[in-house]
Amino acid sequence: SSENASETDTVTVVVTDDELNTDTESDTSTVTTPDILPDITVQKDNDADVDTLFSDTEEGTPGATVTFQVTITNNTTENVTITSLSDDVHTVNGSCLALVGTTLSGSATATCNFTGTIPSSENASETDTVTVVVTDDELNTDTESDTSTVTTPDILPDITVQKDNDARAIGFNLCLPGVTLVAY
Repeated sequence: SSENASETDTVTVVVTDDELNTDTESDTSTVTTPDILPDITVQKDNDADVDTLFSDTEEGTPGATVTFQVTITNNTTENVTITSLSDDVHTVNGSCLALVGTTLSGSATATCNFTGTIPSSENASETDTVTVVVTDDELNTDTESDTSTVTTPDILPDITVQKDNDARAIGFNLCLPGVTLVAY
């Protein structure tokens, strides 16, 4: 039951009739199994809003450090080695960096996290791509990518106003001629 193998079987049949005449014939048949090529799926999400729920697009605080999550699924029955895991915006770190060089068993899934700092400007959008490369024991490769987007909100002006009245400085309920109290 190995991949990329070949097996040839030969069958021989001998027949005898009622006069004891015989005939012998043989035939062969060959069965080959194909090379199972690596096939993975990659999903990248983020938790920019820090609610511990990862999704494809989230809004975060400008300049914050965001946790990204990568899920790699091996869609075949053959083991593969994760030979590369990279991101086009952030440096891969944390448990994702530790996955490079490890074996992902057939039909298995691996999940890892890394962090990156998002833009410090308001009303921004950052979409970045993670790319994973795997290799099997025959050196066949598969490369898959996925994106995740972090946005930052439009920060609206917010002021606090405190109004004080110091009418005592000129006499309570008393206005001097030519003095007008103006409150803003």
